[in-house]
Amino acid sequence: MDNLLKSTLAELTDVQRQAVDWDDGSLLVLAGPGSGKTRVLTCRIARLLDSSRDRRFRILALTYTNKAANEMANRVTALVPGTEGRANIGTFHRFCTHVLQQHGVHAGIPPNFAIYSQVEDRKALLEDALLHDDRQAVSREDVRFLPLIDHLKSRLIGPEETEERLATTNGYMHPERVAHVYGTSDLFPSAGG
Repeated sequence: MDNLLKSTLAELTDVQRQAVDWDDGSLLVLAGPGSGKTRVLTCRIARLLDSSRDRRFRILALTYTNKAANEMANRVTALVPGTEGRANIGTFHRFCTHVLQQHGVHAGIPPNFAIYSQVEDRKALLEDALLHDDRQAVSREDVRFLPLIDHLKSRLIGPEETEERLATTNGYMHPERVAHVYGTSDLFPSAGG
């Protein structure tokens, strides 16, 4: 064990060290902000890699943010040099994108798919869908409903419920048009992914 790893493990609290040393199957770490979760997970990964240098298993660590993923990867590399290829540390989004690029073809998803997440990309995509929609008269200006549609999606209100919900709420003009655009917008992902 490297001196840096030893000194880092020595700085952990008893509870943190218990989580890092856990060897009896899966482990769930519940902790609030600033309690050292990243440190515990990083030390756990480093300890597993260090204690198994002669083995070939790999570790997958997923986070929500690029910042956390980069921080964890850098810490693991510093704590256990030479084991970088055995730890895949990244975000859920990056990992899922990689899986879909590699194996999505089995589910009918081509490997060169695109993810539309920027507001301007989503507006352009909706505009295009509206222009090619022949079910009802719509216009490019109906893209203005995109924030409202995202709000409805976050409240788990589907396109089929939209007209009725908006009709009972004051201030919404053309609830039927919003419902139609919402139905068209289901061709692409919401802002939350």
